[in-house]
Amino acid sequence: MEIKDYYKILGVPETASTDDIKRAFRKLAKKYHPDINKNPGAGDKFKEINEAYQILSNSEKRKKYDDYKKYGGSPFGQGGQSGGFNFQDIFGNSQSGGVDDLTDIFSSFFSTKSKKRDSYENLAIHLQINLGFEESIKGIEKRIRYKRSTTCPICGGTGASRKETCPSCRGSGHINRGSGFFAINQICPTCKGTGYIIKEKCSYCNGTGKMMKEEEKTIRIPSGAREGDKITLDNYGNSNGRVTGPLILYISVMPSTVYERDENDLIRILDINLSDALLGSEKDIDHFGKKIGVKIPVGTNNGNKLKLKGLGVKRGRYQGDLYLTINLKLPKKLNKKQKLKLKDFLETL
Repeated sequence: MEIKDYYKILGVPETASTDDIKRAFRKLAKKYHPDINKNPGAGDKFKEINEAYQILSNSEKRKKYDDYKKYGGSPFGQGGQSGGFNFQDIFGNSQSGGVDDLTDIFSSFFSTKSKKRDSYENLAIHLQINLGFEESIKGIEKRIRYKRSTTCPICGGTGASRKETCPSCRGSGHINRGSGFFAINQICPTCKGTGYIIKEKCSYCNGTGKMMKEEEKTIRIPSGAREGDKITLDNYGNSNGRVTGPLILYISVMPSTVYERDENDLIRILDINLSDALLGSEKDIDHFGKKIGVKIPVGTNNGNKLKLKGLGVKRGRYQGDLYLTINLKLPKKLNKKQKLKLKDFLETL
């Protein structure tokens, strides 16, 4: 039977030390791990690397492997069993930590942080809050109602009315996988980290450990809110008994028929007549319920912009300005007398 050359797979000589083997394995494992390397053959290559490391990193298994390579047949000498080398004896079964287990360990090693992040994000509740334009400028308190998943008050989130200690982890919720360099503490696959086995389901939540609860909360929307703004409230989302996700609110703002917004500045049209433009004047405008006096300079042209400092949007510590775009409205009809007077006036300019 042809045997794999594990030294060649790891790229080390047969005289390599245990530290050399560990370094080679670490380098190759990072290169070919399926979570990092998306090439089709990376998964098989990674398993082969794991297999080689399982043998060569264990002094007893390595000796058996070296004997088999050297003598062939049974590695136990003439008195040994016929039938040759038994790979199951070297690897052990899955309960003692075989190649597949080591792959699982690496998967856990590379994805622990992302799983924790995903758990938190998957428990999030996403809601949209609609604001009028003036509400977004001034800020407002909004009362919202929503439903969220929370821990069952009867079973405390266990999902059980009767439970027993998990035999695999003995109630700790974790087990040690692997050995030596890659010994890792993992969540127990039998109880999924709870430390117990459900014998009878909780009748109140039907064994889910969860209940839907209606919540009512007052949210303070600060002044200057914009379309697409996001407000995150930690610990107001769904709960799985161990982690509570966030409540994420997305701001939607109705457009204004009067104003345009440019960052923290506001822009609106101000209509003036020919007399205002030529002679100058003062006008009052309504600005979100407050009367503002505006001075029109002599000789104002159509399209000119007047800046009213500090009357824009206040967002945090930034304060924008209000810009008035002049719209000169000319009379559409003049009688004969008006035309003559206007002509005489224009001739004097």
